[in-house]
Amino acid sequence: MHCGMHYVYGNGIHHFCQSAYSRRCGCAFSRVVFATCIGSAIGSILMGLYANYPVALAPGMGLNAYFTYTVVQQMGISWQVALGAVFLSGIIFILLTVFHIWRYIV
Repeated sequence: MHCGMHYVYGNGIHHFCQSAYSRRCGCAFSRVVFATCIGSAIGSILMGLYANYPVALAPGMGLNAYFTYTVVQQMGISWQVALGAVFLSGIIFILLTVFHIWRYIV
């Protein structure tokens, strides 16, 4: 019970920190909170049901900081284009996993 409480509080704070990063590059705070919570819930449920591995998943804060401060603010790329690149990289990683191409890379 004690560990579960730490997870809930830690993950809750994590979602708001993620959204605060995204707000600095022009994204709507409430939409980012919603998307982060939904993404974490879906990832955690799939991890529990499909992999049978009781680990909660959430987006990485390091990638979000890189996205906000380097790609959007320093490089001057719009957040829409940067999110499109993140989406495409996610699709590429899914394809690498589904077709077992990762075995040839590693």
